Amino acid sequence: MKLSRLVIRKASPWEAEDLFEIQRASATAAFEHIFPPDQFPFPDEGERKRWREYLQPGASEVLVAEREGHILGMVVLTRDVMERLFVHPDYWRQGVGSRLHDEAIQRCLDNGFDSCRLYVLEDNRTARRFYERKGWEMDGRRMESMFPPFPVGIGYTLRELAINATDHSLPS
Repeated sequence: MKLSRLVIRKASPWEAEDLFEIQRASATAAFEHIFPPDQFPFPDEGERKRWREYLQPGASEVLVAEREGHILGMVVLTRDVMERLFVHPDYWRQGVGSRLHDEAIQRCLDNGFDSCRLYVLEDNRTARRFYERKGWEMDGRRMESMFPPFPVGIGYTLRELAINATDHSLPS
């Protein structure tokens, strides 16, 4: 059975709860070794609020990947900063994250930026490998997480976006 095409589009304000649910599922699975859930429960209300804020007009550009009307993942782009690239664990390693990443980079380039920045938790080896394969380089920035046990996030920068932008004409 052939899967329908993956569509990348802007999120709508009424989708905040869906995005929160995907983030929670993804973060809980990916960060269990950093934020053991029995010690550090997911900060539901704070994160719900953040999604509502991201989806306010003019706040950020939130892109979602969907197939057959079902949201699989999302990414937030605020000017030249990429954050919150999350894919529901049921769709990991199927190219959804790559498509979201590449579209966010294209939007950054279209908005006149020649570089993009982000933070990744230092102990999130999977995400670090993903970004490094995409050409991102550690830039020396460090920031303590706002959530206990306060792990360190490390800064990455992707320079020369025009060189790193991918061809979106490939099938999904």
